[in-house]
Amino acid sequence: MRSLLSILFRWWDLENFFLFSFVLAYSIALQKVPFLCYTHNK
Repeated sequence: MRSLLSILFRWWDLENFFLFSFVLAYSIALQKVPFLCYTHNK
């Protein structure tokens, strides 16, 4: 039972890590895209 709990905890941590990295990449992309469009239009 304890091992199952640890596995679940690890899986949840992994899920959070994926979510966090996705949000981070998304925010970076949002910051970069307008800048790229601005420099391209100029």
